Amino acid sequence: PYKFIRTVDLMNEIKGAISESKWNPDAWRPEQVINSYQADFLLCLDDFGKHQATEYADTSIFDILDARYTLRRPTIISTNMNPATTMDGAIFSRFKPGLVLCGGPDQRVRFER
Repeated sequence: PYKFIRTVDLMNEIKGAISESKWNPDAWRPEQVINSYQADFLLCLDDFGKHQATEYADTSIFDILDARYTLRRPTIISTNMNPATTMDGAIFSRFKPGLVLCGGPDQRVRFER
């Protein structure tokens, strides 16, 4: 199993679990959502660094990525930002050996002639 998700949507899913678990005892709790992203074989996090940086968001993302690193799960992180400044230092140092930087013009931009 794999998951592909924008980092903003990941945080919205975790926040939604916080809200829903307050009134629905059968709903997933935030830690269950986090555990599911830790356990999947492959995780692709898109637009990393576009989420609202809060202590809770940063801790949740750290917990997911740190567990994936410990479990040696393949993880793809895409961002158009500098990973050295976007990622937590501890996470960056773990993923740096496998880091692949791709550059070039934005392919989504259309130029008028």
